[in-house]
Amino acid sequence: KKDNKAAIIQIKNYLQKVPDSVEARYLLGRSLMEVGDLTSAEVELRKALELKYPPDLVIPPLANVMLARGQAKKVIADFAKMDLGTPTAQADLLSTVAVAYSSLGDVPAFQSTVAAALQAKSDHLPALILQARVRAGAKDYDGAFAILDRVLAADSKNSGAWKLKGDVAQAKQGGDGGMEFYRKAVEMRPEFASAHVAIIQLLLKDQKLDEAGKQIDALKKVAPRNPQALFLGASYAYLKKDYKASRDLLQQLHKLTQGAPLSFQLAGAVDFATGAFASAEENLTKALQLSPDLPAARMTLI
Repeated sequence: KKDNKAAIIQIKNYLQKVPDSVEARYLLGRSLMEVGDLTSAEVELRKALELKYPPDLVIPPLANVMLARGQAKKVIADFAKMDLGTPTAQADLLSTVAVAYSSLGDVPAFQSTVAAALQAKSDHLPALILQARVRAGAKDYDGAFAILDRVLAADSKNSGAWKLKGDVAQAKQGGDGGMEFYRKAVEMRPEFASAHVAIIQLLLKDQKLDEAGKQIDALKKVAPRNPQALFLGASYAYLKKDYKASRDLLQQLHKLTQGAPLSFQLAGAVDFATGAFASAEENLTKALQLSPDLPAARMTLI
């Protein structure tokens, strides 16, 4: 019934009685992933794998969790050449690997991996959504919309398709053209962190801080430990000049992830605003080492 919080309570109660239940470990990992507790989700999924739960079921969500935790290079190293036994599992895994390549800016590898995922299963909806991303990346926005409409015809509640439709609308129209699709994605799946994030980013861009604060609160309710929720909360606090709250949230974020260019950039901005110049220099340098094309980080460092 998609009530992941209730599922987690039930499964943990069961594991107190039967700690070696491999299916319970797997289900707990999946449920934790859905609520955004990525660190715990990875632990449970790895336990399920160690206890010999079928790799076709465990490895695709494990790769997904690792990617969400900022481990794109490890996802590629561990899984890019792995061959799972069933077409659906293989397409699932390759779709995640494709996103890992995309996050690292390797467009040719992203495109070829999407093609491989569709070769494994031609009607695999997540891979079709990525194919729409390929079209959008080539500025074939109408082609991307056509693929997404095909996906939504097969599954009208597919939150990922609604989210990408918003992204394509943003790219094509600008402004807040994607907002209605992002809100539709959240309606279909209230715990869908990426759709919440897209809404919040648009609100922050338009300086609608009160609305953004409410949307951040909504995201925290469904995914309190989600890295994007923490980053946006820190960004919101920074814009409100609540530097202590921003720094606290960034510290929580860096405990959960290995750090990302934008989080180090924000940490540097917070340090600069509070006069902690040595720390600001350190954080901004880290940001630019990870991503040299960050004008705000470079200007603040100067």
